[in-house]
Amino acid sequence: GFTALAVEYRFLGEIAWPGQLHDVKSAIRWTRAHASELDIDPNKLVLQGHSAGAHLSLLAAGTFGKPEFDPDFADSPPAGPIAAVVAYYPPARLVAGRAMPDLSAGPPTRETMQAIRGADGSIPAAMLLGPAGTEEEAAAASPITYLTEGFPPTILFHGTADMLVAHAASLSLFEKLQAAQVPSELHIFSGVNHEFDITP
Repeated sequence: GFTALAVEYRFLGEIAWPGQLHDVKSAIRWTRAHASELDIDPNKLVLQGHSAGAHLSLLAAGTFGKPEFDPDFADSPPAGPIAAVVAYYPPARLVAGRAMPDLSAGPPTRETMQAIRGADGSIPAAMLLGPAGTEEEAAAASPITYLTEGFPPTILFHGTADMLVAHAASLSLFEKLQAAQVPSELHIFSGVNHEFDITP
């Protein structure tokens, strides 16, 4: 009973941040503009994402109506509203000043992953903003910044053995959603890693 649209966004090698967020907002606008053709209610759009996609889904919902995150804000129909968000293992907080390990030697080891992954669910802002990213820019790119009253209903999924984003990220997001009285659910899965939902 759901109409699902698989949306692409450009990666960092193709465009600098926040181009990825702009792409998501363009997809939201396209979907709303084609609602009749798709036979959907444009006011019941749900964003679902996994990892970086979850990060973008939360940010797209949280920055709705904020022109500083939307270069087409003045000349285009609104990129929303968003009715709900479904986020699988999302990063909650980006931290400036945390050095990135050298990933040029091949696939990351367990130790390398632990150097990236903050126990509090944070990740280095350098992953998204580059080494020059400031604390202000990191906060602006962190979903937890926008979880205030009026945020769309949200459901979070996370594994306790996630080697990239500690499940504390979803715990902190859920706590802030609850404090803002946003209808929300948190589902924690014991002993499973990042991307657990696509493993056999």
